[in-house]
Amino acid sequence: MPVLTGLRLVRYGLKPQPFGGVQAQVQLRADGPDAALQAVTRFFHGGWLQDSPEFLTAVLALLPGRGVNLREEGQVIRQGDRLHLWSDMTYFERTAEADLEFHEVCEVVRLNLHLLTLKREWLTSPSRRGLPSYEEHRGFRVQLLRPESESSAPISGW
Repeated sequence: MPVLTGLRLVRYGLKPQPFGGVQAQVQLRADGPDAALQAVTRFFHGGWLQDSPEFLTAVLALLPGRGVNLREEGQVIRQGDRLHLWSDMTYFERTAEADLEFHEVCEVVRLNLHLLTLKREWLTSPSRRGLPSYEEHRGFRVQLLRPESESSAPISGW
């Protein structure tokens, strides 16, 4: 099973979709096989994780031997201080796609929870709207959007 170490969130942004809504764009970095990192990235892009905090908080609360299943988007199972991860429907296979430090995954999940809170506050506010983002070396930011009556285009500058 491929082992990843040093997992961290490098960048998180929201990309407006042509027919409404936004899509999360998550960039992770870790040491280890590229295929394992790609599996972890696919898992964190999953709609079940990005649309509601319920599954993210379930990952944080995992006890050894327990797991969180995201249906067609993957599964994680905690094994002691490690987390075994399968992306997409690969959990029918016996071997996990990635073996990660549980505490490192929790740090990424906590940042993701903060971003979901910002997303909810900034995209649903009638008085001010914006697209929250995160960059490892800059922290959290919000790109302001024009009021809906004017345009949904971003306001230039931050």
